[in-house]
Amino acid sequence: MSTTTRAEGRNARKDESIVLDAVRVSTRAGVRAMAVMTMFMTWSSLARLGRGTTAADGTARDVAGFLCAWAMTYYRLLFNQSCTAIEAGQRLRAKARKDGEPPPRMYEVKYARGGVTSREVLCADRTVGNFMEQSLALLPALLMHAHVFGGMRGVRFAWAWLVVRWGYGAAFRRGLPWFIFITVPNYACVLALYVDLARFAGLLQTS
Repeated sequence: MSTTTRAEGRNARKDESIVLDAVRVSTRAGVRAMAVMTMFMTWSSLARLGRGTTAADGTARDVAGFLCAWAMTYYRLLFNQSCTAIEAGQRLRAKARKDGEPPPRMYEVKYARGGVTSREVLCADRTVGNFMEQSLALLPALLMHAHVFGGMRGVRFAWAWLVVRWGYGAAFRRGLPWFIFITVPNYACVLALYVDLARFAGLLQTS
């Protein structure tokens, strides 16, 4: 390999590193900003639970406040997922070059291809994945519960679900039994909504 080719390769890696650093810094800043916004939305929404001008208006506002915090949490997790993959990729590539091995490509780090694995990336992926898995059951139940029953019962269960859910990433990193303390209360919140709906549908007998 000629000196010119090696120099071009170093320059290309340097340019790539600069771009990735810019993306990483901006994404991590976005994660922090969305965390602050989520906490503000949560505090503001919980402080105004049930304060609508009518019962229906109050329920609609309570659900809307929850959905905004849910969406902000979702995008914060997505941003964190991307940022974590970039950070892990930079560490793994630096280690590979130090050890004289071929550096992994970004997609190999992000999607665990080619034998490349990262616990941090796995944790970020599972935090997003588990959030969406449970949300598929939670959101329709919340919307139907609010439509059928109104009031604050359904929204309170939804808020309890979301606040507990914020701890999933830290619990997953610690492994069993810690993340069970997140998932089991989440299951209970979702189940409570569906029990009410099942009774309304006549699927469960009420005493």
